[in-house]
Amino acid sequence: MFTEERQSRIEQVILDRGSVSVQELSELFNVSEVTIRKDLDELQKGDTIKRTHGGAVAKYHALERAAFQSLTNRRKQEKQAIARKAVTFVEDGDTILMDGSSTTSELAQLLESSGIRDLTVITTSLIIAQIVNNGKIKVILLGGDLDPKMSSVSGPLTESLLSQFSVDKGFVGVNGIERRFGFSADGFQEAAVKLAIGHASRETFVLADHSKFRKKFLAKVCDLKGVFQYLITDRHAGIDYSVFDDLVDVVFAGEEENAGS
Repeated sequence: MFTEERQSRIEQVILDRGSVSVQELSELFNVSEVTIRKDLDELQKGDTIKRTHGGAVAKYHALERAAFQSLTNRRKQEKQAIARKAVTFVEDGDTILMDGSSTTSELAQLLESSGIRDLTVITTSLIIAQIVNNGKIKVILLGGDLDPKMSSVSGPLTESLLSQFSVDKGFVGVNGIERRFGFSADGFQEAAVKLAIGHASRETFVLADHSKFRKKFLAKVCDLKGVFQYLITDRHAGIDYSVFDDLVDVVFAGEEENAGS
């Protein structure tokens, strides 16, 4: 097994279990503890694990919750690149659904200035509604239980309203992407809204940067295969995207931009 492949599998073990010892990893991968320590030192340079005395733990927490502004400032360049890719899928005359995630808000910024004609945006987010309210885009703001931290709505009323729509395209963000668990969010109401957007849309998109991979959060949205057709993300050397080939169409942001620069 090559070093990169072993490190990727070690990272997956840590994320699945939450914590693991050097000795356990040494026995599992049949390599010396010295080798495992070197692997953990290398993996710690990323943003998914943290070294501890005698092992490592996953950095993220299943119940992690952050205010919208804090989320917006995380990996902003990656989110903007993902939004630039996502906006290329939107056409004149489209009606689209958007949830209240930080990456879809970057897409909203581009839609507001895009010049796309006859566009209708239906959203659960007060912030996105304000962004696209430029007099040229028709905006439909859904009702529901307001989350003051995220400035978005969810709950039974929101889900009921979403069930009445059939739109061209739906865009959502997620907190976690894991091959077996699927797409996940940090709350059940949020997960239900994302799933409802997927069911209400003929073309479906998840917008998520690479830090969301190999993470499982509290509430499952859906399996990777079935509801959402496209996963727009940024390419990262530490992720084996080939394992998703039979589950969802992975679209990489920025590659055409870089090739033309």
